[in-house]
Amino acid sequence: MIEIRKSETADTRSCDFANVSKAKLLDSSRQHIGDVGKALAFFAAKLTEAAVAHDYDKLTDSRRGEASSVIQSRVEAARERQYARHRDLPGVLTNSDLGAGEIEKFCKMDAAAETLLKAALRKLQLSARAYHRVLKVSRTIADLATSDIIRTEHVAEAVQYRARTLLT
Repeated sequence: MIEIRKSETADTRSCDFANVSKAKLLDSSRQHIGDVGKALAFFAAKLTEAAVAHDYDKLTDSRRGEASSVIQSRVEAARERQYARHRDLPGVLTNSDLGAGEIEKFCKMDAAAETLLKAALRKLQLSARAYHRVLKVSRTIADLATSDIIRTEHVAEAVQYRARTLLT
């Protein structure tokens, strides 16, 4: 290991590489790389454990989900809302077909939802394309909830789906 000593005159650390052999420098670099690798492996294992525990909790949850027929009718109602909203736009049937200009018109949000989306945009470093995609998904989630405006919970769910794709 290379000896790093604290300077007496300044609040810095220094190392005299002139007296260090190439082999010692390479050995020290390998050791630091190994330490970083161990830390990454540790955090990856912890994340995997958390994901497995979460999946186990979902699988063993005793609550019953919605019946398929209920979900189907909700999806069909959301589609009808979209068809009615976009009836005057040629080539636009669903929210996914909206262009950037149309998104502004049809994806109205409450103030809290806007704040959340702005924070997600910064935190996740979303591109303009990804931002518009999150808005369209939020609009669809709002349609499924029969909401005329996009609310915080709709944006949060859409951002969650986007964050998952960024992690995989």
